[in-house]
This record gives sequence, C-alpha cells and structure tokens, in this order.
Amino acid sequence: MPLFGSICALFQTGDTKSLYTAPSFDPRAPVESRRFVRVNAASGGGGASSGGSKGGASSGGSSGGRGPGASTTSKNTGGVSSSTSKSTANVGKTTSATSSLSATTRGLVSSATGLAQKAATSISNYASSIARSPIGQSVANAYSSMKSAIANSSIGQKVAGAYSSLSGAYNSAANAVANSRVSQSVSNAFSSAKNSLANALGLSTPATSTKTGVTATATAKIGTSLPANATATPTSAVKSSWSQALSSLAAHFGFSQPAANTSTTATTTAVAKPTTATPTGFVSDKVKAQYNSLMSALSSWSANQIGAGARTRKQNGMSNLGPDAASEAIAKVDEKRAQAVNSTFVAAEKVTGVPAVIGEAIASRETHVNGPHQLSSKTGMSLDPKNKGYGMMQVDQKAHPGTALGPTGVTSLQHVELAEKILNSGLNTVQMAHPNWSAADDLRAAIDRYNGGLSNNPSALDRKTTMGDYGGDVLGRAQQFNSDGLGQ
Repeated sequence: MPLFGSICALFQTGDTKSLYTAPSFDPRAPVESRRFVRVNAASGGGGASSGGSKGGASSGGSSGGRGPGASTTSKNTGGVSSSTSKSTANVGKTTSATSSLSATTRGLVSSATGLAQKAATSISNYASSIARSPIGQSVANAYSSMKSAIANSSIGQKVAGAYSSLSGAYNSAANAVANSRVSQSVSNAFSSAKNSLANALGLSTPATSTKTGVTATATAKIGTSLPANATATPTSAVKSSWSQALSSLAAHFGFSQPAANTSTTATTTAVAKPTTATPTGFVSDKVKAQYNSLMSALSSWSANQIGAGARTRKQNGMSNLGPDAASEAIAKVDEKRAQAVNSTFVAAEKVTGVPAVIGEAIASRETHVNGPHQLSSKTGMSLDPKNKGYGMMQVDQKAHPGTALGPTGVTSLQHVELAEKILNSGLNTVQMAHPNWSAADDLRAAIDRYNGGLSNNPSALDRKTTMGDYGGDVLGRAQQFNSDGLGQ
C-alpha cells in the first residue's frame, strides 16, 4: 500500500494493523503461485507446513518434509519470508511518518495558542492606550465636568434643596401626626374597634394585641351571620360570597379563625351573655323575680349547647353553618320584623315576666315573626293545613279554642300575653314535676312544652319537639336578639 494511504488509514482507525492488507487468496491456484502473509508452521522438519500439506500428500511427502512436496514448501516459505520483510519495512516507514505528523500537529497547536495570547495582550494594550490617549482623557474630563456643572447649577441646587426640604417636612409631619392626640385617639379607637370586631366575629387577634373586652353593643356579632335584610333561604352564591368576605376581612386585620370554626360561627367565648339589668314597671315583685330568673337561665346556656338542628338548618338554607350560628343567622333575618313589634313584647313582659327576647325568639321560630307566606291574610291562621295555630306565636286552637283574634290581631299585645301565659303554665308544670332540675333546664323544658314535646329527662330535652331542636333553637335566637339590644 502507498505511504499516503497508510497514513490516512492510521488517522481513520487508529489501528496500525490496518496499515497492511493481505493480498487476495485463490484456493484454485497452484501451490507455487500462492502468497501467504502469515506462516502457521516453521519451514524446517517436524511435519509439513500448512501450505505444503496438500502438495506433500499428492507427492507422497513424509512427516520429515522430503520429496517434491517438501521442496515446494521450502520455496513457498522463502517467498513468505521475503514478503514479511517488505511489510515490516513499510510498517517502519509508516510509524516514522506518524511520528513526524504528530510533531507537526503539536507545533501547529502551540503556534495557535501563542497567537491567541498575543491577540489578547494586543487588545488589552490597545484599550489602555485609548484610555490614556488625549481623546480618551478629554471624554472622561468632559463627562466629569458636565456632572459637576449640573450638580452646581442653580437648577441642580434648587432640586437638591427642594428634595431635602420635602424629606424634612415629611419626617416632621409624620412625627407630629404620630405624636398628636388625634393620632393617638385614632390609633386607640382603631385598636379597640379591631379587638371588638375580632370578638364579635369569633376570631383571634395577633398575639401582640390586647383585647379590650366586649361591651353589649360591640358584641352585635357583626358578620357572624347573614345581614338582616337577607332572604330566609339565601342562595349558595350569597353564602359563598359572605364566607369569602369574612375570610378577606380576617386576613386584612391579621385575624385567624379558630381551628374548630369551619364556618362563620362565633366561638363560645365570643357569645355576649344576655344582660341581667332589670327593667322597671312590672305589675308585681313576683313577675319581676321571674323575669330575672329567666334572664339568668337564658344566659347560662353556652353556644355549644344550643342551636338549630340539621333539619331546621336545611329548611332555612343554612346547612353550612353550625347549630348556634344558624340560630343566630335566622334571628338576624327576622330581626327587622322583631324590632317592629319589640314594644309589644316589652309591654307583655311587665305582665307575664317572660323576657321580651324569649317571646320574640318563639315568634321567630313559629312564623319568622309574622314573616311572608306564613299566615293567612283572611284569618291569621297558619297557611300550613296541618297546623291549627293562630298568629305570630301560633297559639294552638285545638288546645285553646276561641283565642283567635282575626287577621288584625296576629301581632297584638293580647295575642302575645296569651302565648306567654301558656309558656308560664308549662314552666310551672315542669318545676312541680322536676323540683331538682336547674333553672336553665326548667326554661328549656317549658319552651319544649309550649311546642308540645316535653321530655322527662333533662339530657333528652328537645327530642320530642318539632325537628328535634325546638328549645335549643329558640334559646339561640333569644341570645342573639338580646345581644342585638332587643327587649330593652
């Protein structure tokens, strides 16, 4: 193979073995004309060579290599040795050429590296020369002079002075406002309102804040239920919007909802207890004493002990609320109508000793305080054909016949006094039958009896009432009405 071809083969394969290619082998050619690259056996004794075995056999050659076959083998062996010597010479030349080429390549790489380094040095020197040149110095000086001229100009001085004055005025104003009485009053008022709001919503203020306590008016439980003008059965969209608004408000003020509070429910501690201030004008001391006793009994019930049951919550579209929160929300819906007849209930309590908020809560449970689609406009009776109740307090006409007062008497004082006297009758029955019960249990049982579902077991109160929650729901609404200032 030519030298140039050998060099190419070396760079392509990296294998010096490919520098020599064996000539083609034709098995049909005479033995004398065959060329071999490798020799499989020695040319002397010990047996015939691989190339001379056939010739030796045909000529009767023995293992000693004698005869015509052996002669042929010797000749061929001489040819192989000659070819091998030539190949070895070629390989030597190739190795020499490869070494020469490698040296040349290393020289080129070294030269390229040197040129790159020189170029980098030249560029750096050129940049430095430009910077030190008169033109470079002039540009730098011009920039510096222009900057100084602007800073020292009248306009620049005015701008700097105005900024300084403005900054000082702002700081002075900020300090003055922060230290002023108005600011302190505003800050204190905001802090107080924030804490009151947190208590009303049943939320927790940040650890650094100090709660100021809950007053009767501050615990109107703003936001814990739907607004008073909401429909009795709010849509899911309304409830969802209200919940989102509450969450946003809590986030804005840094409040955090209690872990157990999964809705707009206020916690037990956030419920404002009904006041015990005794109004004047009772017809007797006995009536006054009963009023005080019932108000005390009402306040003794905590939020987690009372409230609307699942069926009542579903009926009013408030399944997403807890029991007490649902009662509070329903009371909020009915509150405007309760306020319209509040004076009637206050007048009745002077005679019956039944707190106005309890009477209003019963009216709320029975008819949503004469709410829409509850009573017949012609008779004042319930629109439900199964019921025989009259008026907003739903006095049963089977048990108390002849007490219906027609369409104009459904919210009258006479109607309210009659209903509350029925409640008092039930209260007396409970107290006589269960002298060892607490005043709180007596009140709840009397409310149950008004509905017609009295239980003889204080732990099973409400179970025999409508929806199985009558007494607890009425108590929850009564607490809400009292918190909102009704009955005063």
